Amino acid sequence: MEEFVQETPELQAEPVTLDSISRFEVTLGGDASTLSKTLYGNGRMQVKVQVLVSGVDVSGNYAVIPDDVFQSIELVHYHTGKPLQDGWRATVEPGEFTSEAPSARKATNSTATVGATESIQRQVRTLWVSAEGAATTRIAARIFLNGRFIYTNSSSLFSMHDSSVTIESQAPPRYAIENFRWEPVIRGDEKSGHKIFNYYLGLYVQGQQIKLMDWVKDNQTGSIEFAYGNHINGYVGGEKVNALKGVLVRPDRRKIGVVLPLLTGRVTAQNPVRSYSVAQYTVRVNDRDGELTAVVSWSRDFWRDQQASSHEGVFHFKVLDQFGTEHQLAIRSVIKDGSFKLEQG
Repeated sequence: MEEFVQETPELQAEPVTLDSISRFEVTLGGDASTLSKTLYGNGRMQVKVQVLVSGVDVSGNYAVIPDDVFQSIELVHYHTGKPLQDGWRATVEPGEFTSEAPSARKATNSTATVGATESIQRQVRTLWVSAEGAATTRIAARIFLNGRFIYTNSSSLFSMHDSSVTIESQAPPRYAIENFRWEPVIRGDEKSGHKIFNYYLGLYVQGQQIKLMDWVKDNQTGSIEFAYGNHINGYVGGEKVNALKGVLVRPDRRKIGVVLPLLTGRVTAQNPVRSYSVAQYTVRVNDRDGELTAVVSWSRDFWRDQQASSHEGVFHFKVLDQFGTEHQLAIRSVIKDGSFKLEQG
């Protein structure tokens, strides 16, 4: 919500009516000295653009800009005066992938004091700009007042203001499969005949980490199963495997539950049938900064209440990095061998 800060009791006691716009500027994150920025044209990465505006009454005194007028502020292409188009977009809410620090994303529309020498206050409208594809554009702003648009591009009718910023949208980078790290780590405290692995997926380019933020697969919102088998009758490292499951874990999870079939007891003359039960584990996940976690679990025993089945082969999915860029990957699963190879999607 907009917050208006009144400087003197006189302003509170004698509200004035807005007549004209005295100051109208476009900045990148409120920094007037920065005139250009670069983002990846993936439709997700955003740059913060702030429009600074001040209004006066007919006598030249500071006047609060009414909400309906303030909300009419929008970004336009500098040379045409038209709202952002051709893949360019501005929103009032920041997304997950911005060029700002997390604390800066919380910036809201507000009123701030410019300085005593100006004795004028400004209101700040914050917008977030994204783009699709590679292009460069110069961005201005406009506001609707007294039945007409006022622009900051100086070349449009009624434009006494000249202020803009330039944003370059670069084609999102593509990385070789060698840049992706796919590392299995065994839990190590499982019961006999059980194995649980955390597979960590990371992205490292020229020694620098690019953080991975999320998995994407057909709009699925929960953990994503990429391999499954029962009555497998396979061997991994010389150990019998009969039940197996592999899942991509949601990045907001810190623990997940894993359940595996378990045969207990010894066969004797008095007890010719072994007991069938389950073992439950709590597995810590997403414990590496900037890396995603998949969990693969298997058992030498099989699920007695389920039919023989197998879901393996090449599983295609996407991951999003810290800049919002999509990377297409795949896991090639061979269940009988316990093999899970990361490939380019």
